[in-house]
Amino acid sequence: VNVFANDVEKVLNSHNQIMESAIIGVKHKFLGEVICAFIITKKNQLFEEETIQRYCSKLLADYQMPFYYKVVKKFPRGRLNKVSKYKLKLEYKYQIWNYWKIFIY
Repeated sequence: VNVFANDVEKVLNSHNQIMESAIIGVKHKFLGEVICAFIITKKNQLFEEETIQRYCSKLLADYQMPFYYKVVKKFPRGRLNKVSKYKLKLEYKYQIWNYWKIFIY
């Protein structure tokens, strides 16, 4: 099933704790590929994964739900100031892999 990043990012960005988000697909040993959401929180906001999960579950289908969340301070950007998802994936590849070692191949 194809998941449109823009649809998931719109929902994440509409949450009052999130300033900006970007999602990427990450290989998963059993599920094929899962969604990894990178999040920049609004100033002085704590990130509460359970709250975000509950919020998203009301607005997204199960297959659109992020499997993993990573809070970051900034996103790598290209010349047009767009988030470079390729650089984002490269930058955090090992952190994601170490965290989900038993699932990701």
